Amino acid sequence: MALRIGWFTTARGPGSKGMFDNVTSAIESGKLDAKIEFVFSNRAPSESKTTDLFFNKVKKQKIKLFTLSSKNFKKNYNLPQKKTGTFCIVDRLIKKNWIVITSMARRLRC
Repeated sequence: MALRIGWFTTARGPGSKGMFDNVTSAIESGKLDAKIEFVFSNRAPSESKTTDLFFNKVKKQKIKLFTLSSKNFKKNYNLPQKKTGTFCIVDRLIKKNWIVITSMARRLRC
């Protein structure tokens, strides 16, 4: 039974592209019994040239792509636009009765 993968990424750096390329190559070669069901990015099309290149790669693989711009989200909910740290943003969302599920790969602070 194939592993079903939901891929979450900002897709702004070489690590995002490299990891995606390695996993899709492993799937295509049969080394990994899996299927990437969808990709979700917190950037919208046209926000970044690098991200757009990644989105094109996802579309070529015929993988569903969902986007929600964190930049626009912060603007719509009156959250800090500058990089003040994810903990500050999560705290504000919790106060607005949002349920927040996150994974942080690096130490962030206000």
